[in-house]
Amino acid sequence: MLRPLACLLLAAGASLHAGMPSITLNEVAKFRFQSLSFFLVLLLVLAFVVWRIWNSLRADFPRLPALRFRAALGLMTLWGLLVLVVLTMISGARELMSPKAWVKTGLTYQLADEVTANAEARRHALEDLRDALWRWADAHDGALPAHEYGDQLPERRWQVPGTTSSRYRYDPDARGSRRLVAWEPDGVPAPRWVLRGDGTVETLGEEDLRLAVQEPSP
Repeated sequence: MLRPLACLLLAAGASLHAGMPSITLNEVAKFRFQSLSFFLVLLLVLAFVVWRIWNSLRADFPRLPALRFRAALGLMTLWGLLVLVVLTMISGARELMSPKAWVKTGLTYQLADEVTANAEARRHALEDLRDALWRWADAHDGALPAHEYGDQLPERRWQVPGTTSSRYRYDPDARGSRRLVAWEPDGVPAPRWVLRGDGTVETLGEEDLRLAVQEPSP
C-alpha cells in the first residue's frame, strides 16, 4: 500500500528532459502541497507503526482482535481529528484570555508585537536592498544589475527576512519610474513591502500588488 505512494513521490521529484512540458506552482501552492504531502506521509507512517505494534501484542494477548492497516489508518485519522478539536479549543481560550494580542498570519496566529517587529525588519531589509542597488547603479552608468542571481550583490540581500527561502521578485528596468523594482513574493504575509523605481518603499495589498506587477512598461 505504501509502494504506490513512494513511487508517486519519487516521480514528482524526477527531472524533466528537453522538450517535455513543465507545470510549476507558485510559492504559496508549493508550500501548501509540501505541507499536505508531509502530513499525509506522517499519517501513513504512524498508522503503519500502530498497525505493527498492535498485531505484535497479539503474541502476548491472544484475545486481541487482528487489526488491519485500513483500520489503523482510520484510528490515526480519528485521533488526529480529536487533537485538532482540542488545539482549536485551546486557541479559542487563548484568544478570549488575551484579546487582540494574536494576529492571524496565513493559517496560523502570531503575537501582534512579533508581527509588527517582523514587518519592520522586512521594511529595513528592502531599504538596504534599495541602497545596495542604487550604489551599484551609480557605479555602472545608472544601470541596475541585470538579474537577482549572480555575484553583483551578496546573496543575503535578496532573501526576505523571517523566511527560509523566499527571495525578492525583481525588475531591473523599472528604475526612475513608479513601477516596481523589487517586491516580496507570494507566501509573505500581506500587506507586502515593495520598492518602486523612484526609491519609495511602501506596502501594497494583494490586489494592488497584482495590478502593480502587471502594469505594462511605458
